[in-house]
Amino acid sequence: MAIQKIAKKRNLLILIICGQGRPTYGDTGHVGPGVAAWLNIPNAATVGHVEDIKEGSITVRRMMEDGYDVLELPTPAIYFRD
Repeated sequence: MAIQKIAKKRNLLILIICGQGRPTYGDTGHVGPGVAAWLNIPNAATVGHVEDIKEGSITVRRMMEDGYDVLELPTPAIYFRD
């Protein structure tokens, strides 16, 4: 995968932002988590806002049924909106 090759060669990978995470063949929402699993990096779904970015971590706010969660993920990470 191009992302992995570039990241390893240049040590650049910090954050990958995806869209809705849906493949063309269905409404499964697994593209973002699949990429994260393949790259072995943490991921967060339904992110609506980036709260903070600092060296080594990103803090995001994501929608939940009863409000919002605030998560701090180590970088590199991937997040996507649903």
